[in-house]
Amino acid sequence: MNENSEIRPNGRALIPFLVFVAFYLGLSLQAGDFYRVPMPIAFIVASAAVCSALSATTAASRGSWRKSARW
Repeated sequence: MNENSEIRPNGRALIPFLVFVAFYLGLSLQAGDFYRVPMPIAFIVASAAVCSALSATTAASRGSWRKSARW
């Protein structure tokens, strides 16, 4: 890592957690019981949200990375 680069906090890091909580809470309230909702399903949905967010981020930054790469 470059000494001049600065790591700034980003709210997008909370997207998987918020998706997980919203999905699990919503399904639990709809089912009427927190124990009836399978936990792995909520994790899979949150993981899909992460993959979607990361693919959009990396696709946007791919162009600048290729310009700066030296082969």
